[in-house]
Amino acid sequence: MGMSINKGYAGYRDWKLQRLSAIVMIAYVCFLFAFFVGHAHLTYDRWAALFSSVWMQVSTMVVILLLLIHTWIGLWTIGTDYIKNLFLHTVYNACVFIALLGFFFWAAHILWSF
Repeated sequence: MGMSINKGYAGYRDWKLQRLSAIVMIAYVCFLFAFFVGHAHLTYDRWAALFSSVWMQVSTMVVILLLLIHTWIGLWTIGTDYIKNLFLHTVYNACVFIALLGFFFWAAHILWSF
């Protein structure tokens, strides 16, 4: 039998999500690059002012969340391709998930503790 429609759709959805997240992350990096170029003598006060604004905090958290989703899809795919033992695959996925969740909360703590 062939691949079910749902599995094909899930893979396509993941593919689209990775591409969309990459585009948003590139736009964010371009914005930061333009900020650096526009502020040749960047001081801590200017940098802190940028990241103390709510719109920047929210957009940074969105980018971090998209980065973690992008990473999860990539690492899940690698694990699925190379780890065939079900137990090891489950442990691998759990470790990746816990690490990414920790990174999310660590980033949120850093970003919102200004």
